[in-house]
Order: sequence, then structure tokens, then C-alpha cells
Amino acid sequence: MSTLFASLLLVLLSELPLLASTEEGTAHHQSLISTIAPYINFAILVGVLVYLLRKPMKDFLAQKREAVGKMLKDSEQARDEALSRLTALQSKLDSLEADIDQIRQQAEREAQAEKERLIQEAKEDARRIVEGAEKEISNRVKLAVRELKTYVAGEAVAKAEEIIREKIKDDSHEKLIDTYLENLSKN
Repeated sequence: MSTLFASLLLVLLSELPLLASTEEGTAHHQSLISTIAPYINFAILVGVLVYLLRKPMKDFLAQKREAVGKMLKDSEQARDEALSRLTALQSKLDSLEADIDQIRQQAEREAQAEKERLIQEAKEDARRIVEGAEKEISNRVKLAVRELKTYVAGEAVAKAEEIIREKIKDDSHEKLIDTYLENLSKN
């Protein structure tokens, strides 16, 4: 900035001897001054603004640089954290898939064991039912045989009694009773 100001000052100083030599130079000087004056004013304004705003602008830019650096550092740190979380989640997902496979295999083994247990239990229940039915049949057959024997014996006795009554007459009957009583008294 100071080189620009120095260059403008050098241009002005080099024109001064030409302006002073002639009367035309005065008119030319007036026209030159009116042409250059806005540039000089602008240069002075820029110089003053640079001088006054240099320190605040430097501080502002330094703060911006620090803020951008901090944002970059924070974003890099956030990216690293996200990558580490992604890696952790990926490993958890991998182990979760292995756990799911293990649980599925365990469930299949348990289901197969339960199926075999139920089949064995059903076979045992069927065996008990068959045994119970066989015992029931055996008991009913025995009961039927006993009832049949009782019935047949009863019928045989009744038939024998009928036959004996027909064959034995009243006096034979008394003689038979006497013989029986005699045998009883001997014993």
C-alpha cells in the first residue's frame, strides 16, 4: 500500500516543474489536478482506512482463521469418531449375525430334542394304554369266566337237583339224609 502511495507522490512531483514553466502549464495544472485529485483522495482514504482498520482486520482475520481451523479440527475429530463408531457397530453387527446363527442352531437342537422327547412320551403313553387295555381285557375275561363258571355251576346244580329229585323218591331221600348224618357223626 505504501508503494502505491509513493508512486502517486512521485508522479505528482515529476509533473510540478512542467506545470510551473508556462502559463499553459497553469491551465494544464488545473486540469491535471482535477483529474488526479479524486485518485489522490481515494488513495488517502484507502491509506487512512488501511492504517485504522489494519489491526481490527488482522484480529478479525486471525479469529476467522482460528474458527475455520477449529471447525476443520472438530470436523476431523467428528469424522474419526464416526469412523470408530462405524467400525464398532460393524463388529457388533458381525458378532450379532454370529450370535443369531448360534441362537438359531441352539433353537433347532432344542426343537429336535423336544420332538424326540414328545415322541418318546407318546410311545410310553401308548404302551401304558395298551398295557391298561390288556389288563382290563384280562380282568374282564377272568370275570366273564368266573361268572360263566358260576352260572354253569348253578345250572349244573339245578339240573342235577332236578335229575336227583326225579330219581330219588321220598323214602330214598330220607335214607340218603340218614346216611349223610351218620357219616357226619363219624367224622
